[in-house]
This record gives sequence, C-alpha cells and structure tokens, in this order.
Amino acid sequence: MKADPSSLDKAPGAGRPRDPRIDSAILAATAELLVQIGYSNLSLAAVAERAGTTKSALYRRWSSKAELVHEAAFPAAPTALEAPAGDIAADVAMMLAATRDVFTTPVVRAALPGLVADMTADAELNARVMSRFTDLFVAVRARLREAVDRGEAHPDVDPDRLIELIGEPPCCGCCCARTKSSTTPGWIRPPRSWCTGDPVTRRLAGRSALVTGASRGLGRAIALALAAEGAAVAVAGRTEQVWDDRLPGTIGETVADIEAAGGRAIAVRADLTEHDDVARLVTQARDALGPITILVNNAAFTAPGRPPVPGAQPHAKPPRPTDGKPGWPGFLSIPLAAYRRHFEISVFAAYELMQLACPDMIAAGRGWVVNITSVASRLPGDGPYPDRSGGVLPGYGGAKAALEHLTQCAAFDLAGHNIAVNALAPSKPILTPGLAYYAREFADTAPSDEFARAAVELALVDAAVVTGRTIGHREVLDGSFRAFRRESGENSREQ
Repeated sequence: MKADPSSLDKAPGAGRPRDPRIDSAILAATAELLVQIGYSNLSLAAVAERAGTTKSALYRRWSSKAELVHEAAFPAAPTALEAPAGDIAADVAMMLAATRDVFTTPVVRAALPGLVADMTADAELNARVMSRFTDLFVAVRARLREAVDRGEAHPDVDPDRLIELIGEPPCCGCCCARTKSSTTPGWIRPPRSWCTGDPVTRRLAGRSALVTGASRGLGRAIALALAAEGAAVAVAGRTEQVWDDRLPGTIGETVADIEAAGGRAIAVRADLTEHDDVARLVTQARDALGPITILVNNAAFTAPGRPPVPGAQPHAKPPRPTDGKPGWPGFLSIPLAAYRRHFEISVFAAYELMQLACPDMIAAGRGWVVNITSVASRLPGDGPYPDRSGGVLPGYGGAKAALEHLTQCAAFDLAGHNIAVNALAPSKPILTPGLAYYAREFADTAPSDEFARAAVELALVDAAVVTGRTIGHREVLDGSFRAFRRESGENSREQ
C-alpha cells in the first residue's frame, strides 16, 4: 500500500498527480479507513499517512474529503441492467437487485451516510455522485416507459420525475440504513420514520447540538432523535471501545447509526472531569458543526469504573454478584471522592459547558439547554421511613438536585437572550445500562426513545413561555406541562 512520496511533487500546479500509482494508493487507503473508522472520523491527514504520501498531493487531485470519498466509494459506474424481463414486476425486482449490489458493499455503507449529509448542502456534489448512476437511471427510465406502453403502469407515471426523486439525498439515506435483525446479509431498509408514514419534519434543520454521555442509554437516544429532526450532533462521551459488558455502546457506534439514517454527527471523546477536555469538546464541536444552539447535559456517574485511557487495553470485567444485582450502595459505604465525582460530572461539567456554549446561543439570538435530571433528586423525601427497601442515591440524587437549581439560575440570567433552560426528568423508570446494573426489575418502565422525543420538544419550546422548569417527560409529550406556566413570583414544580 505504501507509495514512494518522492514521485509526488513532479507535476506543477493543480491537477491530477502524474503517477497513477499514487492515486491508487490514496483511493485504496481511503476505502480501508472508511470501513475501519467511518466517514465522520476520516481525515485527509490519516489517508495521506496510510497511503504513504502527503496532504498536498491529495489536494492537487481532490479539493475536499467528500470528493475523495465519492471516488473511493464509487470507482466505476454501476453495470447496466440486464435485458428486460417483459413485465414490470420482474423489471422492478431486477432494478432493486442492481441497486442493492451498489449500496451494500462495505465501503459504500461506510461512505454514503456522510456523503448524503454533505450532498444535502452541496448541489454540485450531489450531481457528481448521481452522475455515477446515469446508465442505470437511463435503463430504469426506459423500463418505466415500456411499462406504460404495455399498459402495466399508469399513464400518468412520470419516469423523469421518478428518477429525480430517486436521486434525492433522502432516498440515498434510505439505501444505506441496514436492518440489524435481518438474517440475509446485504439487504437494506430506510430509517423507521421514512417507511412508516411518520412525517419527516426536520424541525431542527440548520442547528447544531452537543449531547454528553451519548455512547449509550438516554444520551444515545437523544442524539439519535435530534439528528432525526435535522440537527447536526456532536456525540460526546468517554467510551471509544466497549470495555465492560455492563456498559455496551460507544460514541462511534452512535455516530454510525446517525449517519446510517442520513444524519450528520461527529464523535468527540471527552472526560468531563477534566477541564481541558470540556473546553476542547466545545471547540471541536463548534469547529466541525458550527455554533452550538442546543446543549443537552445528560452525562452522569452511574455504574462503577471508568474506561481505559485511549490506546490502553480494557480492564478485566468484575465478576457479577451471585444474585445478578449488587443493589444500591448505602450512604455509609460511599467515600467522599465518589460523592464528589457525581457533582463533577453532573453539575460542574454542565455549569462549564453552559458557560462555553451559551455565547453561541446569545450571538444566534436563540438557544436551548436541556439538563437531564431524575426523580432521585427528591428521594427519599421526608421521614420517617418505615419501608427502606429501595435505598438512596446520595451522590447521584444530590447532584441532580443541584442541577435542577442550576437550571433555574441559568434560566433567570439568560431570560433576556431568548434561551430556554429546562430540566427533563423521566416520568417512569427507564432501564438504561447504568440503571439496569444496579436496579431491581421495575414493573412499569418507559422506553428511552420516548424520553428522547420529549428532549426534542424541549429543544423547540418558546423561551418566553417555558424556561427554568423541571418537567416530567410524559408531561412534555402530552402537552400538559404548558398548563403549569409559571406566574411571576411563584416557584412551582411539575414533579
């Protein structure tokens, strides 16, 4: 794979490098890296290093990452369709098979989601990608016209308009989302909202969001929901590899799922207990996606342990207790360092992230902060306590209570800038991986995607009406939370 870089700089000015071996090495390196790390994490520097060349050599031939990926993923146009079968049903089956063969190669699966996002904003790129399918589209158009002539298709069918629709970026996004449960490798499906009749409103199109703790659980669900509504999402977390079977999911997997549905996202590894990581997180998100107008502070300290530093091997997984659940840790058994860590992640990091992101919102003239809280902030409540079977969460609950107060303080100070700051709590338990490790089985729970839909709604509220509130997610979804509009001087709470 390594090429001799000494031959790169012999062609003066712009244009294709004179040595075709360099082109081949670059395209092969791009294809390999796409499969290994995905579109969002691919950089021209990484491609140049893998190919044994320089970034300047890449830029002489390809003006952008999207152009390079386009050529690496589609090195040749799809083969033309076979001879017509004689009836429209067989012809359509043949067309679908040809399309499947194009879109289900590993490289195209890795490349197309990111390309779709870029194609949406770049008409020239969209035209170049679609030009690879000219012969296929010509054949499809001819088959449709023949079907109309034979009376098998409605005479009002417009083949040209149908081809135009097939070439739109949303249709391409449908073609690259795989069915994880399928037992037949290679088959493809559109995202759920594109195939069930649910409207794709994309109410957050043009906005950039940052979600912490997004490698799994509620954070992951919220990131996916925001992206489905059109937001570009910075997926933040510590986990780049699964290091403990109690905590499945990585930031890269969340990004891959967003891209597979035609969305735009980047993965940013950040330890929220480290000041430099918090600052870098905001800078990296802003540089990649633009000014941040939606911030979701979701990260919390739940299951014990922490992932290894980048590049290190995962630690051995601790054995599970014999009864399968360790139960809640008691107050007397929690050291101060662990108690403090809850506040570092849930409160101090949220405080700093709001201070760093809100200037973007002020400049934009609007913004939304959603702080994820919990009923644990109000437990165990007033004593005495005849039933103590449930346990308490002094660190987790205490940090969430502080976050709710911080929500009100921030909302008060930002009220003049059209920025809504609210806290969102599950109305019912949601068995995320962290909670499931500790908790007994609950009789009545809510799914994480339901909670995520409520988070999206809070990223759309009018800051003049809904701010400084702690709201249950079911109250958001049924609209009843608006009935609790706070009057001046009151200190109401929905839960």
